[in-house]
Amino acid sequence: MEKLKGRPTNKQQQDLRKELLKYFNEGRSISYTAEHSKHPKDTVEKYWYEFRHMYTEEMNEDYVLRQRASREQALKKMDENIDRWKKIVDRREGDDANVKDYMNALKEYEALIERRAALNMIPTLDVDIKTLVVKEALKNEKPRLIDNS
Repeated sequence: MEKLKGRPTNKQQQDLRKELLKYFNEGRSISYTAEHSKHPKDTVEKYWYEFRHMYTEEMNEDYVLRQRASREQALKKMDENIDRWKKIVDRREGDDANVKDYMNALKEYEALIERRAALNMIPTLDVDIKTLVVKEALKNEKPRLIDNS
C-alpha cells in the first residue's frame, strides 16, 4: 500500500483523532502510540497536545463548578447560623439579668458575620485563572505606541 503524502482529508483527520484518542484515554505514551498506530511521532504529539488541552479545560471547569457549589453551601449554612445567633441575641437583648450571656452571643454573632463576609470575598478559581491568562498574555505582548490624536 502506497503511503499518501500531504494533508489528510477532514474524514481522515476525524478517523485519526478517534483512533489516537483511544490510546490517549488508555494513558499510553506518545512513543507507544506512534509505534503501535504506525503514525509519525510528530502527528501523535500534535493530537496529544490537543487532547491534553481539552482534558485540562474539562477538569478545570468541573473543579470550578464544584468549588462554586461548595462555597454556596457554606454561605447558606453560615446564613442559617447567623439567623440562629441573631434570634439568640434578640432574646437576650432585653434581659438585664445576664449581660455576660448577651455579650458572648453578640460576639459570636458578629464573628459569624465577619467570617461570612470574608468567605464571600474569596474569588473562585476561575477568576484567578482568567487573571493569570490575561497577565501572561500582557507579559508576552510587545509594547506598542498608541496614537491618541
